[in-house]
Amino acid sequence: MNANQTKDILKSLPNESSIMLRAKHGVGKSSVVKQAAQELGIEFFDIRLSQCEVGDLKGLPFLDTEEKRTDFAKPYWWPRDPNSSGILFFDELNRASKDVLQAVFEICLDRRLDGETLPAGWRVVTAVNADDEYDVVELDPALLDRWFIIDFDPSHKEWLSWATANDVSDEVTEFVRANPNVLDPPVGNLEAGRVYPSRRSWVACDKSLKALNLYAQGRNDGTLVQVVKGWLGSEIAAMFQKNVQNEF
Repeated sequence: MNANQTKDILKSLPNESSIMLRAKHGVGKSSVVKQAAQELGIEFFDIRLSQCEVGDLKGLPFLDTEEKRTDFAKPYWWPRDPNSSGILFFDELNRASKDVLQAVFEICLDRRLDGETLPAGWRVVTAVNADDEYDVVELDPALLDRWFIIDFDPSHKEWLSWATANDVSDEVTEFVRANPNVLDPPVGNLEAGRVYPSRRSWVACDKSLKALNLYAQGRNDGTLVQVVKGWLGSEIAAMFQKNVQNEF
């Protein structure tokens, strides 16, 4: 499903249906969810589960002296206004620890946290890296059938339109336009320790080249190749420098 189709689903599917995006790294999963929220004019919270402990989801325990019981203070992102609307985006679901997964499933699947129900205006979205080459927790079919699954596959034309609108340099956009196969990591198992391109790393590489002023001053300088190599790998670095020298 491409980016526009994904945003349509994110904006139109009933909120009680939780959504999971599956894709390779760096293709813009979090970006497309944030864009959908912005276009709807609603709130957006991005929670990276790989960096969370159970307490980050359940909140800290405290003594409710009036009710004479222990309760949990909800985290900052939990909606407190029952009339509010937004998206809770739990990224890197299959990189979370098992304890965190158990805590987040109540929110993702039952729309509750410690007995408190998520307001009706809020949607829950998760994202996972989908392929075998990633060091992730495998989600079993009994869990997967509780989500609407989107195999997220934005086209290179969509990325080029986004890149042009977001001031990515002509050197990058024209190179990718002529070589669409270099935009994403290659299909199949990825070799551990090897640098591969992604849409995210293309943007980061462009920012680095601009910061070092290498488009204007370093077309024949080995520094340009080294910067591109660091972000995108050696094969693309050589191709990109040659293109910059010949075309710009």
